[in-house]
Amino acid sequence: MTAATATATEKAMVGQPAPDFDMASTKNIEKLNEGVKLEDYKGRWVVLLFYPLDFTFVCPTELTAFSDRYEEFQGIGADIIGVSTDSVYSHRAWIQDPTRQRWRGRTQLPPGR
Repeated sequence: MTAATATATEKAMVGQPAPDFDMASTKNIEKLNEGVKLEDYKGRWVVLLFYPLDFTFVCPTELTAFSDRYEEFQGIGADIIGVSTDSVYSHRAWIQDPTRQRWRGRTQLPPGR
């Protein structure tokens, strides 16, 4: 799977629905072969959580904070999709790092995880 893709005619505009995308993810943490599409979440609220890198001093704090409240988001009909410039291999390493086991990985954060 390649990085996120969108057609050239689709633009992200503030106050408008986000254009659809298809990006690599950690949904299948072992094979890393299952993508994420915005259309998969049609009819649900979605938080697109953008961050630069997994192994930094600040980003893991925010990722863990979102992880800790994941059930609350689900309880109001929302899901979280994490998007970063790191590869799915870096995301998998971060998720599997024993010091970061609090992250659920279900949201595929970065999940374009």
